[in-house]
Amino acid sequence: MAEGLILPRERYPDIRVAIDATADGLTMLPDEVIESSLYLHKAERWAIGLDPLWESRTGEEQARLHEAIVLKTAALLSPSVPQARQMNMAGHSATFTYAETPTQRTERLSGLALEEINAYTAVAEIDFIPVFVTTAEGRRA
Repeated sequence: MAEGLILPRERYPDIRVAIDATADGLTMLPDEVIESSLYLHKAERWAIGLDPLWESRTGEEQARLHEAIVLKTAALLSPSVPQARQMNMAGHSATFTYAETPTQRTERLSGLALEEINAYTAVAEIDFIPVFVTTAEGRRA
């Protein structure tokens, strides 16, 4: 599978960090999984839908676009990457404590991704509309 259309492969470690995959020993979440049409490519299509001018983005805007794709990809991967914070063993059963549920983590990361896109695509509200009125010289019937 090929690298993402927008996001360079060098940013894949940021996806792993965003879902805290390193905490559960998943530092080697394969690039092929990240590049799946279910994750990276879906996140990129989401970003393109929100920012049709994505190809013209440079500098800070491009950095925010990349960050949004990182966060959205992490949000899409999040439900399939368990994130246990504590494990208690009692007899033959184990209970796990999670910092946040996969749904909460997905919603949080998706919200952060949308904030990144909105940070550079949002149009400032105009409090007033400037109007220029003049009268033309001459006779009127």
